[in-house]
Amino acid sequence: MIPLISKILIFCTLLIPILLLGQEPIDSTITNPHKNSVFIELLGANGYSSLNYDREIKTVKKFHLRAGFGLGYANYEGYTPQLASYVVRLDALYGNKVLQPVIGYAFSHNLDLGDYYRDFYLVHTPNVGIVIKINRVELVPKYYLMLIDRSDYDRLITLHWLGLQIKFNF
Repeated sequence: MIPLISKILIFCTLLIPILLLGQEPIDSTITNPHKNSVFIELLGANGYSSLNYDREIKTVKKFHLRAGFGLGYANYEGYTPQLASYVVRLDALYGNKVLQPVIGYAFSHNLDLGDYYRDFYLVHTPNVGIVIKINRVELVPKYYLMLIDRSDYDRLITLHWLGLQIKFNF
């Protein structure tokens, strides 16, 4: 069994050549007219799945800043009967290539709708990933480090997982 740190190092070692050799768009002087995105996020900052919107709010040279929000709902059997949540996110991207590194932060507020209406979860989620552009569609695999603060616990819960955003730009 390979330890987690070794997996992360292997992933980064493979990622660096891809970023360095990524292809420029055919005409790299054209700015992206599609500043809005709607997307589904699977295993992301909002739980198992969510519906999201984001917008590019600032571009400086090759740095792009996006802000957005999303809504999620889950029915966890044996854990929490029903959970509704919203997320507010900020992502920073670099470059104008087909592959772009992204680093971000998301804050989500998860509400337990089951038998325990008094419980809630505040989740701080730094994340890192890569944007893969395919015309107006983007695939964004990300690593999430979720720091969960539950109202009924006096300690912070840490959760690591990988997720995927499937975006449509308009």
